[in-house]
Amino acid sequence: MMKLLLVVAAACGSAAAPSATAQCFPVGFDRLLIGDIGSAANYAAIGGRDAVMFGVTWCNNDSAPTPFDSGSNQHPIVMQNLYRLSLVDGTEQVDHIGMSWAFHAVVPPLQQQLCCTSCTPAGGINLGVWCSSPDSASTVGTQSLLGPRSDISPITFAYPFPPANPPTTDGHSRRLQFALSDVDPSVNPSRFFVEAVALTQGGFPVSSYREVNVAGSPTDRTLTPTGTTVRGRRFIDDYMFFSIGEIHTGRPLRIDVNTSYAGMGWFRYEYQIANLRDDYGVQSLRVKMPVGVPVTNVRFVGPAHHSGEPYSETPWTVTQGADFLEWATEPYAVNPNANALRWGTMFSFRVDVRAPPRKEFFFVTPFKPGAPGPTSFLSLVPGYRSPCAGDTNEDYRTDAADLSVLLSNFGTIGPNPGPSPVAGDVNFDDRCDAADLSVLLGNFGCTN
Repeated sequence: MMKLLLVVAAACGSAAAPSATAQCFPVGFDRLLIGDIGSAANYAAIGGRDAVMFGVTWCNNDSAPTPFDSGSNQHPIVMQNLYRLSLVDGTEQVDHIGMSWAFHAVVPPLQQQLCCTSCTPAGGINLGVWCSSPDSASTVGTQSLLGPRSDISPITFAYPFPPANPPTTDGHSRRLQFALSDVDPSVNPSRFFVEAVALTQGGFPVSSYREVNVAGSPTDRTLTPTGTTVRGRRFIDDYMFFSIGEIHTGRPLRIDVNTSYAGMGWFRYEYQIANLRDDYGVQSLRVKMPVGVPVTNVRFVGPAHHSGEPYSETPWTVTQGADFLEWATEPYAVNPNANALRWGTMFSFRVDVRAPPRKEFFFVTPFKPGAPGPTSFLSLVPGYRSPCAGDTNEDYRTDAADLSVLLSNFGTIGPNPGPSPVAGDVNFDDRCDAADLSVLLGNFGCTN
């Protein structure tokens, strides 16, 4: 496994002719990217959902001019995603809560210098080397220029033109859609980010992102950009902290795992899987569980397909077996258009379990046939508690070592929730006191 590392370099101010050593863009990007995510076009909310589109400025870091051809598929496209970064019980959570169709950039480009002062203008429909060109939010939100993501191959990144054109049904069709409940600031303290993913015909997707403010009423929100655009990086590159890594061996997935203490003996487990460019997709996630362990607050979060995309929007079902918990959508053989984790999207899976974490394998099953079998990853899953009550150090015995831990922490009262359980708290009430001492002494000498 290998984790992709992208390094952002400082922009240069040189006005010299383009050269291989100039640093006007992030190092390693020799292609088109979004240099700025600009002002927003907000649309009226409809039935609990809202929509928005953001203007973008294209920056050409390729070694040749980039065509913006309205008569063929030789033009760039950009897709927009909305992410939420929440603080829940003292722990950060990241969710992908909205996405747009792909905007086909067919307006003849300007030859400006947002990203680099060394623009070499090109004529006609071409954007010159190191030149930039803006598209306003109203242009990017033009419904007739938005094509389905399902048209785009995650293998070759080729796309047809004109794109599939199902009927638009309202002012939200094809635009960046999200549920009003997902941007409710009263639920949890949250920050929001829009990501723009640029792609040229047969090229490679390049992301940029920017924070956005959420205002308005609970029945109709307004999103506006704030801060500056982070160029050439996926949002999850900077805000996913517990990464197993990006898998390049035939399965380009990014998997992040986080655990936190939720209080009263409960632990929260979070698994996030981002499909970067995997055509096989993901059909299920299975996590091992101790037999009979209590489980609550099982959640699934993912962006909705919409506007005539062929894919189902049905949330994944949850099955708790004797020794596992599984989230799954329908298998490919049952429904080829099931709500699988498809390229360019991220799903979040959460559960609270009354069991501390341990290192063990969990399993990710591909969706499409022909892929490798269930892929296992070693990370943190719910573990077995010691059968010996009073066993503070989980070594399957209650002895003098446990008594020492308890006495060293006697009188400690922990936050609920907090970063970790209170040492010596053997009855899981987030304090180390006489009740814990009674449990420990009553089971002193237990071995298993």
